[in-house]
Amino acid sequence: MMIFFWLSLVLYSLGAVNASRIKMSYGFTFAGSIASFITGCYALTKPVTLFQFQLIHNITLSLGIDHLTGLFMIIASVSWIMLALYSIDYSKLYPQKSITVGFNVCLIGMMFILTARDGLSLLIGWEIMTIFAFIMKARIGDTIRNGIKPDSCQYHPVI
Repeated sequence: MMIFFWLSLVLYSLGAVNASRIKMSYGFTFAGSIASFITGCYALTKPVTLFQFQLIHNITLSLGIDHLTGLFMIIASVSWIMLALYSIDYSKLYPQKSITVGFNVCLIGMMFILTARDGLSLLIGWEIMTIFAFIMKARIGDTIRNGIKPDSCQYHPVI
């Protein structure tokens, strides 16, 4: 089970690194989401501690999977699989590398959030996810804002 978790993180990382080849990047995202789904399915049978590192006395970083984590990982992975498939076609409209990198790193952050066993690990995953989600939103917002013509967006109030 641990091999599929680490495989999904590696595949998401490869997707972020290969952002210049957008379709290949989303292919890595799709494969990583499949590995996350398999991890969730295995987690329903046996809980496992994936990673544990003691920073200082009484402060540790810990990632693990139990039955409830497996259930949420299955639900999230199904949506990530659909998002990866949709993103292949969506990238034709917005072909920026920052969106591709942000999407993959957001998924890494979500994996950390789902598997966190302590507050510090949850906070690290949450910050990874939100920072890169903000970067994606900012890039998509600039693209949409530059593509809208002022004449086509007239507001007509109802009296």
